[in-house]
Amino acid sequence: MNLDVTQSLAGTNPSSMPKLRAELERAKKNEQLLLEENNKLKKSISQFYDAERIWKKQQAGYNQLKQKESDFLSRYEKVKYELEQTRLQLKAEQDKHQGTKDGYSVNEERLVKELGQVKSKLQIEQSQKKDYSSQVEQLKKQMKQLKIELQHEKDNKESEQMRFKKLHEKLQDKQNDIIFASEKIYDYREKIGKLKDKAKGLTSVIEASNKTITEQMRQFEVKNRQHEHTKKILNNKINQLQSNLKWERRKFKIKMRDFEEKMKRQEKLINEHKKQITAQQIKVCELTADKERLKSRIEELSYLINKKEQNLVEINIEKSTLIVDLEKQENEVDKLHKITEHLEILKNGCIFNENKLQAELREESKKSSEKDEVIVDLRKEITDSEHKQRLQIIRARQVEAEKNACASRLRKAKKIIVAEQERNQNLSYQIEFERAKIPAMDAKLEKLKRDYNFIVMQLETENSQLEKQRHTLITSLSSAEKDQTHVKDLLVKLQADKEKLDKKLKLYEELVLHLKQTINLQEAVKVTQENTIKKYLDDIASLRLEKKELEQNFYISEKWTSRLAAQVTGKLGQLKTRDRRTFLRCIRTVPNRSKYNILLQEKDQEIKKLKDMLARRPDDSITKLSLCRWNNRKLKEQIQSSQGLLGAYVAINDKLKNKNQTLMDDLRKSVSANVPKVTHLPPISAKPQPPPSELIPTEQSRAGHLWRWRQTHFPSGFTTHKDVDLDIKGCQSVLLPRIALCKN
Repeated sequence: MNLDVTQSLAGTNPSSMPKLRAELERAKKNEQLLLEENNKLKKSISQFYDAERIWKKQQAGYNQLKQKESDFLSRYEKVKYELEQTRLQLKAEQDKHQGTKDGYSVNEERLVKELGQVKSKLQIEQSQKKDYSSQVEQLKKQMKQLKIELQHEKDNKESEQMRFKKLHEKLQDKQNDIIFASEKIYDYREKIGKLKDKAKGLTSVIEASNKTITEQMRQFEVKNRQHEHTKKILNNKINQLQSNLKWERRKFKIKMRDFEEKMKRQEKLINEHKKQITAQQIKVCELTADKERLKSRIEELSYLINKKEQNLVEINIEKSTLIVDLEKQENEVDKLHKITEHLEILKNGCIFNENKLQAELREESKKSSEKDEVIVDLRKEITDSEHKQRLQIIRARQVEAEKNACASRLRKAKKIIVAEQERNQNLSYQIEFERAKIPAMDAKLEKLKRDYNFIVMQLETENSQLEKQRHTLITSLSSAEKDQTHVKDLLVKLQADKEKLDKKLKLYEELVLHLKQTINLQEAVKVTQENTIKKYLDDIASLRLEKKELEQNFYISEKWTSRLAAQVTGKLGQLKTRDRRTFLRCIRTVPNRSKYNILLQEKDQEIKKLKDMLARRPDDSITKLSLCRWNNRKLKEQIQSSQGLLGAYVAINDKLKNKNQTLMDDLRKSVSANVPKVTHLPPISAKPQPPPSELIPTEQSRAGHLWRWRQTHFPSGFTTHKDVDLDIKGCQSVLLPRIALCKN
């Protein structure tokens, strides 16, 4: 089962392992590229953050300048308002005290001086305002440029963020694959160990099966050799039997008995061979079952390989998730860095605001001191006016009115002073409140620093753990590659063994098919033999009937010839030499018929033997059938030749009968001429007569001296003696070489 675990990614092949390695190398390269791009993006993001910080600082300066401008404008408006009020007061005093210009000339000069000072201050402030406006315009231009750059950078940042997201997603996918692989490699090792044990068991089983197969093959080869040896022996014996049949037909019975005994032995051997073949077929079936089991095991191993590949994918996914968590932690650390920087900036801003408030308090204290000096001057003027009032009793009411006005002014000034004092107190309270906040902020900063240090320590520990995990992953990957190579070698060996087994199984299957084909051929040959035997039996039955008819006719013809011979011997002197020759030839052919009868009897015996052999039906019936066919061909040729001779002889016999009839007619005429009383022969009956063995002596004398011959099996008679001689010569020229060939 361990073997197919390392096989292919559709296909359960060892060629998929280089694909896995190539994919791992691609994933590593992609990880390196993504890390480089990530570093570049981090650098660009840091540059962007630096530019953003600079822009924020510039914006803070611009806001400070705006605040200064707004403060200056508010002060300018206050001064304008005070100037207008003083002008209105001066006009009112001029209207009221037209007569008292001399008394107020000093105040007017002083006020004019104050106005000049205020105007000079206003001019200075206007010049500063112009400078500030020019600076503000420059800052506005810089702000516009910075805004344009910021928009451009934001667009770049968005595009880079989109690209970073895509790369990050790719990185996550690849890292997920790597993490999944790294986590599942440990499981692979354990499974590979188990699979190694199973592979060892399989190798032992395969070796045992190979041993059994080799032993079976040896046994099969031994049996094949024995079978071939027996076949050779049988062929030699068959050749010997054929030679013995050709040259020693008389000793055929004795040899047939020996041959039948040998055939029985061979039948026993063949039955044993059949049993061995059936046992081998059972073994072949067992081997096919083992083959199917091996196929099922291979399928299970392929299923396990697919599972391991899925586990590798899960390992890569888990690795990517770990890398994502690390990146998240790094982002959190960066955020904490930013928060600390922001808190430090806030602290610096608070310190700056504190200093600024202190400066404003100093300025306001200066202003209050100036106002106090003004109040002192006013008091001096009041004292002077009181002295003048004492001097000028007439103008007492006016002085009292001025006094009331000054009192109202003083009240207003006191109110202003009280409000400013309250404002100063509020500012001082705010400063104290902010100062009270500073230690809490410091405590928060310390806590944040502690958290930051703790997070940094955790990150260092996690980085060390990650490095250890990477080291273990690298070692596990190397070990996994080694295991994969080892498993590949085992797979190659197993595949070679499997191919050998398949080849052996194919050989066994081919042998089985060959045996089945031979069995089917034997069955087909048996069927054909049975059909041919039936045909031969029908032919034999028909031949027997013909033989009986021939024997009957031959017996009758011999009997009549023996009777006629006595009658014809007296007339031989009267016949011509030519007729005498033909008659003598016919007489010579009579003893040859006895030879043919002997041959027919031998054939009957052979037919009986064949019937006995058919009843027994041994397994070597094919060889016997081939021998019988060969012998039947020879016999058919001999029968054809004998039929031709018989036809010729029958034709000659018919002609001789006609001649005998003519001779008998001549004899009767001659006897009737010489002797007055002669006994005549009875007429020939047209009905078929029984055989001579069944005839009674009186019936044989009545049957006449001729027997009607069946002309359906033989040709018609000849017309002249010359034609008869020519036909006999032609038949001899045709049949004698055939007989010689049959004998050979």
